[in-house]
Amino acid sequence: MTRILGTTLLLGALVVPTAVAGTLPEVAVVGVHVPEVTFDEGVVLSEEIVQALELFGIVEGLTPAEVRSRLTGREDLVVQGMALRAGDDLLRSGRLLYERAQPDQAIPELQRATRALAHGALLTGETRDLIEAWLLLGLAEFGMNNQEAATAAWRQVAILAPERGLDPLNYPPRVIDRFDQVRQEVASLEQAALDVSASPGAPEVMVDGRLVGTAPVRVEGLAPGQHFVYAIDEFGHRAGRRVALEPGSGVSVQFGMEAYQLGIASSKPVGRARQTKELYEALGEHTQTALVLLAGLSGEGFVTLQLYSPRSGHFSKTLTADAQDDPLQAILDMVPAVSGYITSAGEIRTDRVALEAPALDVSSNAVLTRMLLERGTPLPVPPSSPPPSAASSRGWGWSRTGVLGVESGGRPRKSPRRHDLHVHRLGGPEVSSLSRPQNATFTVSEALTITSRLSSRPRASFTTRMVWEPVANSWLNRGVSVTFLPSM
Repeated sequence: MTRILGTTLLLGALVVPTAVAGTLPEVAVVGVHVPEVTFDEGVVLSEEIVQALELFGIVEGLTPAEVRSRLTGREDLVVQGMALRAGDDLLRSGRLLYERAQPDQAIPELQRATRALAHGALLTGETRDLIEAWLLLGLAEFGMNNQEAATAAWRQVAILAPERGLDPLNYPPRVIDRFDQVRQEVASLEQAALDVSASPGAPEVMVDGRLVGTAPVRVEGLAPGQHFVYAIDEFGHRAGRRVALEPGSGVSVQFGMEAYQLGIASSKPVGRARQTKELYEALGEHTQTALVLLAGLSGEGFVTLQLYSPRSGHFSKTLTADAQDDPLQAILDMVPAVSGYITSAGEIRTDRVALEAPALDVSSNAVLTRMLLERGTPLPVPPSSPPPSAASSRGWGWSRTGVLGVESGGRPRKSPRRHDLHVHRLGGPEVSSLSRPQNATFTVSEALTITSRLSSRPRASFTTRMVWEPVANSWLNRGVSVTFLPSM
């Protein structure tokens, strides 16, 4: 049984403004990072998460289909931002240090940039910034009189971009002479060839950032060394590989284009946390929402839930639960509590800001992966009556007039919000109604209780004191406490 880690969380004074659709801060929900969770399961859970987020009327949740509609035409910008931003930042830092005549400090930044951008090239096919990083690294090494290291860096430029030269207006003759010598040494080697095939379909193929045709295709005249091969088909399936070519050799590369994959998860927690950070920073730049929710398995047997604010660039502190045998239910149980991290302006509370993102597997979110990579079809909406193993088996016992037409199952399109809150006991009649009283105070207790589908015992109880303020024409939430109950 799921055990939420923690006792009582005080949500504080929150303002629920007069609300019509679109006026509340928006939170994008884009699936969860849990291996083996299918796309359909992830979409249904996302719908449930949206409903749970809207429990207190503080935010408006956006389902994956709604987020997808906002990202249309910008999916590749998100992928490129995720894959290349860290390397580009390091490249800018290294260039600035080099231009300030600090080549010794520029070298480690540029070395890190080449590694990051090489990884990004496998996900995007883009090598332009990687070539620039190698070129600048060679210049910095040359400036430190590290001839061997400069030659090694410039050799990579000559392999990936044989036509690249140096402008005599910008570089001294001795630099140009040595760079040209390296290019000539690489050009004198016996060239290699590459045969690229793919199944199914005939994807476009790029080698070192240049389009060379559709698979199957043979590419000749390649310099010996490491090259980047990338394929993408009309549906958004893509694959990348780094290939080492020997002088005079011919190498065959076969791509399988059946599955969508959003990167390869790092084997180390610090690497997965970095990948998560890069993914959600890139995503948040284009969702046009105040916040983005991220959740998934972060360690052996534990699930985490966090928020990301594109405006401030901050992540929230982490809510963590013991996943036991149902990680999806464990995630869902934590959702209402994260509302207490959000200010009325849609920002993360200053006392709830964290420096790090969780160590999630970026390749394990089927919903987000298809949202960013799939082409040609809209993101499906889950059926109105999900199977018992999905939404209909979970125990949300509440609804908000004008927001939800049903208490479980598919989420209908939103109508303008009203200040009516109807509270239901699970499986029972309505026990109280808050509907625009004049200067009235209500306390809602016990009715807002989450019950796991694995047990009849409550997981968390919510006590809310709501005060209607006619001047502000809004509900003032005078303190919501969430008490997590231990597993039995």
